[in-house]
Amino acid sequence: MSPRLPARLFAGECGDRLRAVAGGDPGPPLTGFATAEERERLARARVLLTGWGSPVLDEAALAGAPHLVAVVHAAGSVKAHVTPPCSNGGSP
Repeated sequence: MSPRLPARLFAGECGDRLRAVAGGDPGPPLTGFATAEERERLARARVLLTGWGSPVLDEAALAGAPHLVAVVHAAGSVKAHVTPPCSNGGSP
């Protein structure tokens, strides 16, 4: 999601609870899946917390996220970044 959103969306007690569930600070938001660091973080992810400005979750992104079990969206619509493979288990 956009780098400025976590501080706005998850401040105070809400942020504290999110970090407790996540097992610590999840680090800065990913704005893409192109760099080695972004791909490595995606490969470890079990849950993605998305929002405005999130990168597209297409077949390539899903293939790079072998442990992913859920995408939780903290915004309005997911149509800008969730593609059909997300809704049917990764099958085209």
